[in-house]
Amino acid sequence: MFACSVFSLAVAAAVALAFASSSAAASRFYQCQHPATTGETAYNLKHVSAASACNVVRALAAWNVNWYTCQGHSSTVAGTPVVTVHKFRGWTLSIDFEAKTGYTLTVHRADSSFQVAGTDWPVYCS
Repeated sequence: MFACSVFSLAVAAAVALAFASSSAAASRFYQCQHPATTGETAYNLKHVSAASACNVVRALAAWNVNWYTCQGHSSTVAGTPVVTVHKFRGWTLSIDFEAKTGYTLTVHRADSSFQVAGTDWPVYCS
């Protein structure tokens, strides 16, 4: 009976550790500019390597095109960002809203995705 409860405890601990490590990996931030640590960051990587995500982030920054516009913007209303460039190098661009951080750029293809942040990537309409 004691061995069974120890085994159950070990299995429960392993499952909890697996979930904790996967959520911790999802929220890790990767600086895409080296050796500098400002400007271009990829995070919430899902089924994509940091190197692949950073290649897309750096290419988007170098491309330097307005990939979104502010819809409904006026002197009294901030407006809502809307994607104007939907595809980039085989990746789909979208803008998502998060209560904590506001609007963010999400890049996805099939089951792979990541988000882009940093001082070079503010998504806002003021």
